[in-house]
Amino acid sequence: MLEFWFSSQLSPLQKLLIACTILILSIVLYLKFPIAPTSMLMFFATGLLFLICRYVRLHFLQDQPVSIWARLMTWIPLALLFAVIFMQHQQRDLLIFGIQGICFMALGIFLFSPQYLFLSHPPQSSESK
Repeated sequence: MLEFWFSSQLSPLQKLLIACTILILSIVLYLKFPIAPTSMLMFFATGLLFLICRYVRLHFLQDQPVSIWARLMTWIPLALLFAVIFMQHQQRDLLIFGIQGICFMALGIFLFSPQYLFLSHPPQSSESK
């Protein structure tokens, strides 16, 4: 979903550019189609829940990647995201609201895990003859 933020393959500059692009998109959409502050906070909370589930999956369920608990840690944030998006479907355009929601969720992930912005690159193995 938003695994690029946690990847050591991307440079900090690339991650920062992606985060700034998402921030600008969020601001433009919010100014054009404002959403309620409670909805915004629910999307931020969904981002926080995504981080918690990812942490549990990586640190406690790494030996059992196909267990029911690992699958639940994958699907719980997605189910909550869909529930929050479809909760407002009668009041506004679903596509715009969904894009705003995913942007606010991504911003929540970026704000609650800034240490991954500066994750170093893996050591390069150079083979010499």
